[in-house]
Amino acid sequence: MGIRKYIYHRIFTLSFVFTNFVSFAQSYDTTKFVLHQVEKGETSYGIAKKYNIDLNVFFEFNTSASNGLNRGEYVKIPILIKSDSSQQSSDSISNQHIVVSGETLWSIAKKYGVEVDLIKTYNHLEDIHLNIDQVILIPNIPADTANAVKPLVKHPPHPLLNSCDTIVIHRVRRKETLYGIANLYEVSLNSILKNNPDLEEKGLQKGMSIKIIYRLKDCNIDSIQRLQDTISLLESSVFISNKLTISLLLPFMFEDADSLMANGLDPNLCNLNSKTINSVDLYNGVLIALNELKKKGYQIDLNVFDTQYDTAVINRILDDSTFKKSNLIIGPVLSTNIKKVRNFSRFYSIPMITPFDIPNQALFMYPDLFKYFPSKVTQSAKIGSYLKQVKSDYNIILISNGEDKKSYTYAKVIAENYADTIVVNDSITAVDTLSFLRLYRGKSTSTVRNEVDTKKENLFVVAASDIPFLTFVFNDLLELSNSEKFFRTKFSIIGFQELFKMNSIDIKYKNNFRLKFTSKGRIDYSNEKTINFMEDYQDTFKMSPQENAFLGYDLLMSMINTLYPVEKEVVKIPLQGHYNYCDYRQIGSNNGFENKVVKLFEYSDYMLHQLK
Repeated sequence: MGIRKYIYHRIFTLSFVFTNFVSFAQSYDTTKFVLHQVEKGETSYGIAKKYNIDLNVFFEFNTSASNGLNRGEYVKIPILIKSDSSQQSSDSISNQHIVVSGETLWSIAKKYGVEVDLIKTYNHLEDIHLNIDQVILIPNIPADTANAVKPLVKHPPHPLLNSCDTIVIHRVRRKETLYGIANLYEVSLNSILKNNPDLEEKGLQKGMSIKIIYRLKDCNIDSIQRLQDTISLLESSVFISNKLTISLLLPFMFEDADSLMANGLDPNLCNLNSKTINSVDLYNGVLIALNELKKKGYQIDLNVFDTQYDTAVINRILDDSTFKKSNLIIGPVLSTNIKKVRNFSRFYSIPMITPFDIPNQALFMYPDLFKYFPSKVTQSAKIGSYLKQVKSDYNIILISNGEDKKSYTYAKVIAENYADTIVVNDSITAVDTLSFLRLYRGKSTSTVRNEVDTKKENLFVVAASDIPFLTFVFNDLLELSNSEKFFRTKFSIIGFQELFKMNSIDIKYKNNFRLKFTSKGRIDYSNEKTINFMEDYQDTFKMSPQENAFLGYDLLMSMINTLYPVEKEVVKIPLQGHYNYCDYRQIGSNNGFENKVVKLFEYSDYMLHQLK
């Protein structure tokens, strides 16, 4: 088995257990009920599932809930009157346990051989805290509690599926037709089109992943084996059960903390490894996202692996039978480990995303790999499109680093997205194209001066990201703007985020040049959604979130929104994350997916303003 730990030594497994609703025909005592305080994001549907009551029963006891719920208000949870026959069933309560000093919910679960979450459900426990002499009802449903607690419900309900349904993600192969796929899964063409709205616009394409809602024969999971055997010959489909298993691979470096404690030192009083801090922050953000997904009805097991920044550890994790059952992999961060895990991802067709800013080349021939941060090429295309919109307002001067091939590529992409085209005799002709100057650090910039227009505002487009060249260009433009010839001429600059981050340039000059830049991710701390996240984080962890916490939240929520959306008819709009919006697009057949959302900002009046 691989390395799976709680902080410090155990598996992180979050099992969200939802059992089937109790039928409306059962009897409830209308005079007895418990009160539930509504938390932020909770819905009537989620609360009813939490307490195993029919939604109609919930609305009968809470008539105003049909108009929506407010955070902090209380709702009534009716108590079911059980008949003698039901108490004698295999799922009935057969034991009462009185809590004694020193006992925990875990030790009681071990004693009776039942799931912790099942005991919590039967007793409507909000947390794991118990009181001495408290009476706990123990369900007569044995479970293996020797290892991590896992849910017992084999086919729990999921908002994406009806009873007996299973999701199939089918990857389209060459020469496949929509009719043939429908026949393979014994579903209608209309159902495929309904669950894949992009098909009507884009048509069926090789390498495309489409969602199939497949009905299990007689609600028997074994009945899917015949279809799986058929599909395995195609090597193009992944079956996803009602529950999702997510694996998080990060360098927590717990061995370092263990070493501190072994030497009698308190890790809380020492400087922890920066990798540990970053990993815990990202993990906490994932936990906040999991809590929101739980309220929406998702059932997710989270397995957390400490990679220790060690390739040998990654090899052991890849051999872990639990890891091979993942529906989504988040991480790792070391480039060598990313290469190993992406090979695993491709072989087992498991979606994978890493918090590391990988190059687009890493996506080539890895169709299950997702890239969160938009590339410089994508950002360059955004700059070119923006320039095309505002070209009448500026005299545009495009500059690239003559010593950097990447800079030349960025400038070329900017120019291509700026150019207008017309069609003449079935051929495309470019008009109003944008030429660019190749500068060399330390060399004369007289060619730039020749392009300056004293009657218009001059917008310098810097297609480079290396700091020495940016400093050289910025200082030269500053000198140019202060010269006698151009003292009254207007200047502004646009480029990548590195321009704004440069500490060597005084902030007042960035303001004077009305610096514009693309961003692959910035946190808007004034946004209401971000404020709510910070409040939840503070309440949960008793500390303020760092950037990695926002990133962890965005990574998980964006992948769930893309791969396993709760709505059957999904409108393809970017997920509004905290760090960035997320809209993953495949970058060619049989390649991975890149987040194509790029934001453009302007720094003026000593404030950041997002440009449309």
